[in-house]
Order: sequence, then structure tokens, then C-alpha cells
Amino acid sequence: MLLIGGLVAVVAGAIAALLLFRSGPDSAESRGPMPLGDHQPCTDQVLLYFREDVEMTRAAAMLANDTQIAKIYTETTQEADDRFRRVFDFRPDILETTPKGLMGAILHVAPASQVGTRDLADRLRNQFPEARQVGRGQTVRSRWSGSPATGTGRHVR
Repeated sequence: MLLIGGLVAVVAGAIAALLLFRSGPDSAESRGPMPLGDHQPCTDQVLLYFREDVEMTRAAAMLANDTQIAKIYTETTQEADDRFRRVFDFRPDILETTPKGLMGAILHVAPASQVGTRDLADRLRNQFPEARQVGRGQTVRSRWSGSPATGTGRHVR
């Protein structure tokens, strides 16, 4: 009886370990699109700016099972606008002259290990020509620190 109990414990432990391993950071479940929410955008991400939420949602769905991508965060036009206004709340002059919805919808894409952000950005730029702007996080983020993103460029390097 003790032997059976020990065997059940070992089997249960093996199943739990297998489930934990399968839902690790590079699994399809964790790569699926998630709302940005309170997650802080990282500098090692590729950012894709879209004019419409539907374009961003479509791109996120297309990338959900991409093995070169570790995480995908979505940010709707409203969420991006709210974050922009929080970032620049100390600059009322910018907020007064910036139209709502200027940022558009943003897809934050974190590359899988061994995948560079420059290569991934280049690939995604070609894959999603409808994206208003595609760039690496640190480049795009540095533009945010001085002025609102205008979205006038096709991409940022």
C-alpha cells in the first residue's frame, strides 16, 4: 500500500513538472497576445504602430504562434492615448496640442531568445506594410522622451 502511494506521488509530480515545462516562457500559451495593462514596455521589444485597433488585433493573431516571438502585448488606441497622457502629464503644452488617438494601436513584441530586435523589426516591417511605424523599443521610446510620436515615418531605426 505504501508503495502504491509513493508511485502515485511520483507520477503526480511528473505530471505537474510536465505541465509546468509546457507552459514555460516560450510556449504557445505564453506567446499569445496579452493586453499591455500595467506591464511596462521594455526597451528590447519591437513596437508596431497601427492606425486602427482592428489592424493591431489582426497582426497579433497572425504572430501568436511565431517561434521567434516570446511575448506579445497589445495596446488599443485608447490605452495608448491614456499612457501617452500619463507620461506627459507634466507637459500640459504637449497635451493641449496633441490630438486624441494620435498614437494609434500599438503591438509590443518581445523576441524569443537568440532573436535580435533589429532582425525581428526588419522582418515585421516587411510582413506588416500596413503598420504606420515599426521600430525597436529603445529607439521609439527615446523619441517619446522629448516629443510626442508623430507617426509620420514608416519606421524607426
